[in-house]
Amino acid sequence: MILLVLAAWFAILGPLWLFTSRTYRAPLDLESMRYYEANIDRMVAPRVKVYIPNSQQFPDLAQAVEKIANENLARSSSYRLEVTGDSSQKTDDHITMTIHQAKEVLFAISDTEKDIDMTYTLELVDLGELPSMVSLVLLNHVLGSEIAFFSNHATLAHHVAPYSPAYHLTFSLVYGGGDEIQWDIKESMHRFGALVQKLDDSVANITIDSQVEYYAELGTSPQNNGTHHVLDKDNLSTLVNFAEWSLASTVEYQTLNFVLYIPSPYQSPLVIADSSTNSFLIPQWGGVTIMNTMQHHLTSQDLDPVFDVFASQLLSLLGAPTSPSSPAIRMDMLSRMTTLRALRSTAASLGALVRLYNHMPNIAIPKRVLKHSEAAIEGIKASLHALSSSEWAKAASLAGQAFTNAEQAFFDKEMVAQTFVPSEHMFAVYMPLLGPIALVLFTNFLSYKKLRRLSEQSKKALAEADALAAETKLQVQNELEKT
Repeated sequence: MILLVLAAWFAILGPLWLFTSRTYRAPLDLESMRYYEANIDRMVAPRVKVYIPNSQQFPDLAQAVEKIANENLARSSSYRLEVTGDSSQKTDDHITMTIHQAKEVLFAISDTEKDIDMTYTLELVDLGELPSMVSLVLLNHVLGSEIAFFSNHATLAHHVAPYSPAYHLTFSLVYGGGDEIQWDIKESMHRFGALVQKLDDSVANITIDSQVEYYAELGTSPQNNGTHHVLDKDNLSTLVNFAEWSLASTVEYQTLNFVLYIPSPYQSPLVIADSSTNSFLIPQWGGVTIMNTMQHHLTSQDLDPVFDVFASQLLSLLGAPTSPSSPAIRMDMLSRMTTLRALRSTAASLGALVRLYNHMPNIAIPKRVLKHSEAAIEGIKASLHALSSSEWAKAASLAGQAFTNAEQAFFDKEMVAQTFVPSEHMFAVYMPLLGPIALVLFTNFLSYKKLRRLSEQSKKALAEADALAAETKLQVQNELEKT
């Protein structure tokens, strides 16, 4: 009977234990996630379009340039050029390259448009080197910095801010004195806003705010040389007084700070040694520009040079190449490089999720993690397709969405909470329930064993008594028969 009770208890508690302690693990596409982490650099294959007008003298120049350029590119990356000479195929996405005969080989890149003007010599034509020279100009002097980034898993400089699908720009006027000061930042932002709009369209979402702060003491003491207060470059890292200046951000995504510092009268003029712009960059954080003025109302004309410096600092923080001079070409390059950064980060997050999945077999994987990981994979595919179609802005936007989904999958609040809870915690939760039940069952089992032993002993004693009685009876009968 006791055994039946024990069996019944185990039949009830066993399934109950399995049901209550089981963790749901969504069926992630681990193979695809591993594949993208290992091969994302090879899979990113932008197709940069170049237009070289056809001419009667060089009817096949475009095809020859494309062949030579892509043969060189194939050695180190999936980056490719699509060169055409057909004017009907030309779009705003094309880099236009015109060539003319001259006494020497030169090239000039437009400061505003995607135009390149190149001259060649008859000697270069006779040697059959014109296609190679045109290819050299494109690969080394126009797109060189971008091609280097796409090749051999190259990384950007240490000052570049971490990738984010959205950036918040905070412009701060920080004044060392206490007198009221005003700045016409709205008017200045009209000019700066053109750059912000281009970045918002082709790189990342941009938001902006501004603030004014007074009585801001420097975090370091400048040296007074009699005419100026001089800041050495070694002291710039401590110039921003993070403890007292109100520069903390409340937004969830990456914030870049741009500070216009006006020193108090007793510290003016304040200059940075060996700096033509009186400004400096703080890696991955923002930029600072010092203006020495006694005005209490800064007009847009006063602020235009400052915002020109801020624009240069912003592009540097986002990882924009410094060449060529054409901002239109550089913006396209920045868009493609940002897309690659986003896809690399997305693939890395998916790979980390795979390792977490395998390393912690008891951790729950909710359905929303599956949803976000699948969305990240689809985003990678869509972004790669947009890159191959020369849709730079669309590719960057899709890569940003993929990055966001991958981050949400890896940092899911349910998984993060379980990461820091040991498996022994489950036993601590169930012991108050299972402990008393197990104790009762164990003590009853001991009682059963004891009663079983006493019962066997009594049966044995009765059997011995019966045997003795039978033997005595037999002896009595034998004696009776003898008499």
